[in-house]
Amino acid sequence: EPDLMAKIGHMAGFSLGEITALVAAGAMTFEDGLKLVKIRGEAMQASAEQHPGAMGNIIGLKDEVLEGVLAETKQATPGVL
Repeated sequence: EPDLMAKIGHMAGFSLGEITALVAAGAMTFEDGLKLVKIRGEAMQASAEQHPGAMGNIIGLKDEVLEGVLAETKQATPGVL
């Protein structure tokens, strides 16, 4: 909505949202934003192939229990945790 966009003074984004914010602010064309998203995705894929990893989440553990789990995992697992 052009009227809504005219009232916005600042935009920000995190990760992929940074590109969205730049396009929405008019600092980058939609087409250039798509090109940048493609390049970003290709770079992330290449990095993932060179440095395989994993991601997970932990919900509902008390801090002291989580700290114990992390300490045990660091001892048993090489690499970055």
